[in-house]
Amino acid sequence: MRANSRPVTSNQAGPHDQLPTIVDRYAQSTFRKPLSVVSRSAFHQAMAAWQQAGRQSLILDAGCGVGLSTRRLAVQHPESFVIGVDQSADRLQREVRWTGIPPSNFITVRADLVDFWRLMLTGGIHPIKHYLLYPNPWPKKDQLQRRW
Repeated sequence: MRANSRPVTSNQAGPHDQLPTIVDRYAQSTFRKPLSVVSRSAFHQAMAAWQQAGRQSLILDAGCGVGLSTRRLAVQHPESFVIGVDQSADRLQREVRWTGIPPSNFITVRADLVDFWRLMLTGGIHPIKHYLLYPNPWPKKDQLQRRW
């Protein structure tokens, strides 16, 4: 797959100096964020599509945006079923250009990725590949300036 994204740049020279303390604090605590109804519904929709496809090996395209990467992965891996997950309904509903007939071995769903990952873990579902092709670092520079 060919990327046309800008290189990732950062003013941060290395890991945060409090990283071990922060990681330890979170490792010792219980994650209590409730699963959203939207994420549960998307998970069940994706699992039903996967099951209907014959429960082939599974590939997850996390943060798939408009779903072009999901389609490309489906073409590259016809023996697998590809699930594209993105939190933005707007991105997922955008019309995308695709030459030819779209592959039939994929689905895109709107869900919170953390919720989706938790539901997969709880369900004992382990993809053979997991793609994170479009990292979107947070917080953004302008958001940092507004917060401080």
